[in-house]
Amino acid sequence: MQTIKRHKQQLIGADGFTHLFNAMSPIQGREPGVTGCAFLNDNASCGMIVDGHHVDYVSCKLALKTKPTGSVFLVTDAMPPVGTDDTEFAFFNRTVYLENGKLTSTTGELGGSALDMATAVANTHFGLNINLDEALRMASLYPATYINQHNSRGTLVVGKQADFIVLDEQLKIKSTWIAGQAVYSAQ
Repeated sequence: MQTIKRHKQQLIGADGFTHLFNAMSPIQGREPGVTGCAFLNDNASCGMIVDGHHVDYVSCKLALKTKPTGSVFLVTDAMPPVGTDDTEFAFFNRTVYLENGKLTSTTGELGGSALDMATAVANTHFGLNINLDEALRMASLYPATYINQHNSRGTLVVGKQADFIVLDEQLKIKSTWIAGQAVYSAQ
């Protein structure tokens, strides 16, 4: 019992949780699990994959309702097919297949994601009914703050590095800019 208590105290003291809900012990009535510890610690940030495969949208909403504003940010867990027409790739000693936006390994588990950040923002806005400004902060300012880069990145203001994308009304990428220079433009 002492080991479990010490383990929970260490988790509650953690400052970040990667891929919230994924490969984490779940919340249960008699055991809060890693996910419960992530929810309990208001000072900890959580990266969340909002692709509809890694985490159900209801669970995403629960996380956003539970955690303080600014402590949940978007991550992609993107694998090689993102931005390509590839439908499979080798990963260690198995093959991962892309079907209906979901990457699955030959052994049955998720094999990363086919999610890009613009789609994560769109899923958050349209799928979770989160205000677009907040969804954009979840993709930019909040992760920059977590890695202590908010003074140079995360918002588009004079004096910060101008890495940004321009989106259309459906939140599809129109252009990409790095350090204030256009590096991509949609046809």
